[in-house]
Amino acid sequence: MNSPNPPMSPNGHQATLTTSSVINLILGAWLFISAWAIGSTTAGVMWNNVLCGAAIFILATIRLSGRSRAGVPSWLNALLGIWVIISPFVLKGSMAQSWNCVITGAIVVIFGLTSASAAAPRHA
Repeated sequence: MNSPNPPMSPNGHQATLTTSSVINLILGAWLFISAWAIGSTTAGVMWNNVLCGAAIFILATIRLSGRSRAGVPSWLNALLGIWVIISPFVLKGSMAQSWNCVITGAIVVIFGLTSASAAAPRHA
């Protein structure tokens, strides 16, 4: 009997990993530049976005390069995404920056988890 969800081929895992990592790479770059692109924010939120954006970008680049097959950079990106979601509330950011962080962080979490789950094909 066939299972309802056939296992993904190694190429499917690689495509998922690549797509998820590229999206997080772009989101890391956006978070970095959003510190200046979105005005009226506190210095704490601005520097937080610079540092988190750079870290997300670097971790996605490492994941994309294939240097880490275990998915650790993707898990770290998911954790960073959670911090990005809550950071404007902890650091007292503006409304525009808060929405930017919540939306960007949520997408980073989703694609971090997607990339982490595509770590390696599972054999039945």
